[in-house]
Amino acid sequence: NTLRQGSSYRLSDVLYAVEQNYQSKFIAQNKAIEAIKFEYESKLSQQNQAIETLRKQIVVLTDQIQMLTNSKPWRIYSWLGDLKRKILIEAKHKDFAGNIQKGIKLVKQNPDLIKIFYQNLTSKGFLETFRKTWRYMNRLNSQAEYDLNQRLVIYDIDNYETIEFRPVTNPKVSIVIPVFNKFDYTYKCLKAIYEHTNLDDIEIIIADDASEDYTRNIEDYIKGIKVVRNQKSLGFLRNCNNASKHANGEFICFLNNDTQVQENWLKYMIDIFENEKDVGIVCSKIVFPDGTLQEAGSIIWSDGSTLGYGRGDDPDKPEYNYVRDVDYGSGVSLLIRKALFEEVGGFDDIYAPAYYEDADLCLSIRQKGYRILYQPKSVVVHYEHGSHTKENAVKLMLKNRENFYNKWKEVLSKKLNPNTNNILNAISSINPQKRILVIDDCIPATYLGSGFPRMNNMVKFLSQLGLKVTFYPMTNPNVYEPYLTELQQMGIEVFYGRYAGLQYFKEFAQNRKGFYDIVLISRPHNMEFSYDIIKKYFKNSILLYDAEALFSMREILKANIKGNRLTEVEVVNLINKEVDLIKSADIIITVSEKEASLVHEYAKIDKNKVFVFSHPAEVVPTKKDFEERSGILFVGSFLTEGSPNEDAVLYFVKEIYPKVFQHTNAKLYIVGTNYLDSINRLSGDNVIVTGKVENLDEFFNTCRLFIVPHRFAAGIPIKLIEAMSRGIPAVVSHLIASQLNINEDIALIAKDPESFAEKTVELYNNKDLWYKLRENEIEFVRKNFSPEILRTQLKLILDNALALNNTYYSVANE
Repeated sequence: NTLRQGSSYRLSDVLYAVEQNYQSKFIAQNKAIEAIKFEYESKLSQQNQAIETLRKQIVVLTDQIQMLTNSKPWRIYSWLGDLKRKILIEAKHKDFAGNIQKGIKLVKQNPDLIKIFYQNLTSKGFLETFRKTWRYMNRLNSQAEYDLNQRLVIYDIDNYETIEFRPVTNPKVSIVIPVFNKFDYTYKCLKAIYEHTNLDDIEIIIADDASEDYTRNIEDYIKGIKVVRNQKSLGFLRNCNNASKHANGEFICFLNNDTQVQENWLKYMIDIFENEKDVGIVCSKIVFPDGTLQEAGSIIWSDGSTLGYGRGDDPDKPEYNYVRDVDYGSGVSLLIRKALFEEVGGFDDIYAPAYYEDADLCLSIRQKGYRILYQPKSVVVHYEHGSHTKENAVKLMLKNRENFYNKWKEVLSKKLNPNTNNILNAISSINPQKRILVIDDCIPATYLGSGFPRMNNMVKFLSQLGLKVTFYPMTNPNVYEPYLTELQQMGIEVFYGRYAGLQYFKEFAQNRKGFYDIVLISRPHNMEFSYDIIKKYFKNSILLYDAEALFSMREILKANIKGNRLTEVEVVNLINKEVDLIKSADIIITVSEKEASLVHEYAKIDKNKVFVFSHPAEVVPTKKDFEERSGILFVGSFLTEGSPNEDAVLYFVKEIYPKVFQHTNAKLYIVGTNYLDSINRLSGDNVIVTGKVENLDEFFNTCRLFIVPHRFAAGIPIKLIEAMSRGIPAVVSHLIASQLNINEDIALIAKDPESFAEKTVELYNNKDLWYKLRENEIEFVRKNFSPEILRTQLKLILDNALALNNTYYSVANE
């Protein structure tokens, strides 16, 4: 342009100027590139340094892992069957650093763990402490969890196929499903019923409230159902009442059509009627399609408003998973006897067309002396407001809430005010009971031995005696079935999994501050850990210490047997440590008169504060005669090295059994949960190691005699009591005989290996002696360990405990 305009600039000057301009730009760009290059080289250098650091850490961790895997504790645990598999499974998901982080978090939440760890370190040594700690961390990682959301079966159907229900002449249950349009909901509801219900004793009644969609032709797709059609719409309530008149079943189950029932939902509801007294209505656990909880029964407040208990929460939480009384159950899924429904006149017409009719029905039923029970195992998915718009539903609720309040004003005056802080007391005030918190190591699975069979019975008795029982497993919160479900179905609240254990106990206590009348703690380590927390958050509760066994006595005997005899000072210190824990309780429960005497002797406690609760056993003699039996039986769990059971079996096999076999050719059966290679190595042609056995009936009925050769132990020999209750005579050590205070009219008693072998041979071969001992031991169990005697004793303990609060209270008779 400059040249065209006749500028005096020469072309060379112009080109030079252009060159200089581009050169300056190039230099600037080059500097920018160099700066970027330097920045990335710096970052690359830092990353290389980080990688090198990680490599070094990998080398260190690899060495540590190598040392760990070559160590004796690791080799021991590699031998354990079930636990080994759990650890290997967890190793795929949890790394070493994860365990360390979890441990740090645990210590932050529970500083007392440091003290416990140090005490174990000084008393047990590094290897034993490491073993226990590692096992505990793996147990936390491998906690068995429920996950209802993963178990829900929800049908999403595009093509409708024919479903054919079988006609039933005399149905046990009439399922009444009120519908108005929404054929898609109704079809899926029926599909779920068809898949998840025993069809042999039900009839399906579709209560069609003048539908205008394909519901009018529902029989084209659903066969074998009864359809009751209204010529004009009656509304939800009147539709239900009308359809109920066509029901032929003993029970009526009202079920919304916007639901999908889950496996065995109806069976679990019927089970409640068959297992409980004075049941009027049973309701289901209602969940949303996303797996969150809609309600676990419902609460009625003093102003007539209601609250679905647990709405929006995790349906697998312990508080939503045990059978309990509720204010009312939602009409979404509700089971009632037809006769009782008719007796109260059905749903009250004042609530037409819908809402509050279910709450009103439940109050009417309770007024007649019946119970309204929630069954958590009956799970129903509900698409809320499937039959009404949300806006219309709210209007109907507000209208009928006033009707409800006016009708039940006197009853509502005794209810709590609507407040989230009142929820816990609201669900517990329906059937007022004294409340007890029971703490032990784990859910009391009977096959574990170690006092858990006794605890299993104790917890059940507490519930039967009219207390509201919460069970909290402190050191092992794993789920043990069928024991968890059995307790929950009895109305016992059991914590488990990620909601229990040492790390959550303080939070649990904070959330339930002041809630319990009694706290019962079993075993010294649980008492030591929880005492301060209990006294802070349950300061007005009566504290019971259940001395499942005097552990110090066992440790003293063990040390003597193993050749590590304790000094007098060590003995005194060991006893005093346990005695100090015992003294902090208001009442002490022991397992035998012998241990009660030891508590009096060492703790100097008033005898009025020490009671005995032993192990209940029902006498059920096995049938086979002497000649039909063979073999020698030992029953016990083998969970840890150095346990009384391990020592007893190794001692018997090494020092006694060879002499016995010479004269009897009797096989030895070692039965019980086993994690020890030392026991597995005993297995052979004549020694049979079975591992865990759920039912001992076959062994009690086929083996000729029972042995209890323990050299150190505490408490009472529960398996011996069970064996005697089944009529299998026994040979026992002098220690075991002293625990039960028995003589040789009950069982043969041996003081050393020679006499144990002699008495075993004698009993095995002597038919007359065998029958004599069988008769005597059965009578001994009947007089001392019958459930009725033990339940009465537990009632006495509870009455004395509650009397300490100057509260007149006597536990209701069963």
